[in-house]
Amino acid sequence: MLYIYIFLSVILFFLILLCCPVFLQLSFKESLSLKIKFLFFSINVYPPKNKDKLKKEIEKEDNRKNFVLVNSKFFNIIKERGFFGFLKILRYLIDFFLDSAKSLFKKMHITSFNLYLLVADEDAATLSINYGRVCTLVGYAKSVLLKDVDEKKYKIKIVPDFKRTRSEVDFFTKIYFFPISVLKLLVISLYKFAKNMYINKNAERV
Repeated sequence: MLYIYIFLSVILFFLILLCCPVFLQLSFKESLSLKIKFLFFSINVYPPKNKDKLKKEIEKEDNRKNFVLVNSKFFNIIKERGFFGFLKILRYLIDFFLDSAKSLFKKMHITSFNLYLLVADEDAATLSINYGRVCTLVGYAKSVLLKDVDEKKYKIKIVPDFKRTRSEVDFFTKIYFFPISVLKLLVISLYKFAKNMYINKNAERV
């Protein structure tokens, strides 16, 4: 009987942990920065403290063909720097959301989203073109990623400047999700995958 109580206590403990929110803090100035907070713990995911170790791990994985085909684009994206690097990351997030992550993003809740972009160029014609392109991309990102977010929770400002030559970006967002909802989504996905595999096997037999 004691073992049953211990087992139930462990299950209850993990259920409580799964119901606690996980916070993600994503920022970008010159490069990407990602921090994860859970309960009293905080982890700087990117950039890592030991960059040499990360570089060796990436080079080791790059020797595997499957890794290169699937994940090399992701690692190249997160290493992007500067104003145009941020725009590439934003474009990647939109594509990722539209391709395969709609259900996952629905489980995430944005508490704050602040974006400041300074589009700079001394040539007025080039500046107007770049400013229009940036506004189009950010507007598209807003319609895709922030369509269900309260307007009070996000602030977006895009400023053109023909007196400067260097564009700037200052981005910060805070997101949280509940692990139990993500786990539920994973279980449903695995069930659908197994069901499709079973149907395909029966179809092949016929």
